[in-house]
Amino acid sequence: MSVRGNDDEFVYTAHAFAGTAYELAHRPSDRDVLAADLVRGNNPNDWLLGLLRRFAPRGSRVLDIGANVGSFAIPAAALGYEVTAFEAAPANAGTFTAGAQRNRAANLRLVEAAVTDVPGEVAFLADGPTGHITPAGTTAGTVRVRGITIDGYLEEAGGPEVTFVKIDVEGAEPAALRGMEKLLRSPRAPVVVYESNATTLARDGVTPEDLRRTFSGLGYQVFRIMPGYFTLLTPLDSGYRQDAKLIDCLAYKGALSWWARHDWKRLPSRVLSRLRAGG
Repeated sequence: MSVRGNDDEFVYTAHAFAGTAYELAHRPSDRDVLAADLVRGNNPNDWLLGLLRRFAPRGSRVLDIGANVGSFAIPAAALGYEVTAFEAAPANAGTFTAGAQRNRAANLRLVEAAVTDVPGEVAFLADGPTGHITPAGTTAGTVRVRGITIDGYLEEAGGPEVTFVKIDVEGAEPAALRGMEKLLRSPRAPVVVYESNATTLARDGVTPEDLRRTFSGLGYQVFRIMPGYFTLLTPLDSGYRQDAKLIDCLAYKGALSWWARHDWKRLPSRVLSRLRAGG
């Protein structure tokens, strides 16, 4: 169901996850894949919300880096998490704000900035859900936006420890990681879910394998996320080479058992009890 806002600037679509209702905003002029999903009543980030519930306790602090219009951050807040979202594209930030206000989300904060490794202004190509920081020297079609580091932001803002981070910044992941090394090297470092896109990473001469090695150097084990009914997590060893243009990955510190790599909550309770009992 869609409900048009009073000023006709946004359309709001109703959604629910795990029994929790929320609404998301988009502009009638939007023609991207996400907007099309929202119009059909779908949120393509349901699998990500499932991982959030598996790996982060309700009420804990979550960072959404590259928040777009809030299709992860807004329902995460509705589920009871303390969410800080980062979005650089002005139009996306406006849509995000409309959605946040629609949901009266007091536990959700938007920071209008690009996440990178050096604070200061950066050139940003605002291109709907695929907006990104542009390589040095690129100016055509770009806008100047504020760039911040996560470590710098957390030091200034304070607050509880971060338990879960989602990163989708269209190839700027390496710079974002360099700007949050303090967080990722901490004894209680968060779980990180990130997009590994060979095409966007190549803008800066980086490969998916380089990105995975960065996480390994920070003490993380990396898993490929296989969305589906159970959302399986498949470990990637040091020799793995990405065979698809784009995959989603989860980085986790410490041992992650075979049992924990499967979303058994989707099974009926009687079946789950038998599995736990070994029967």
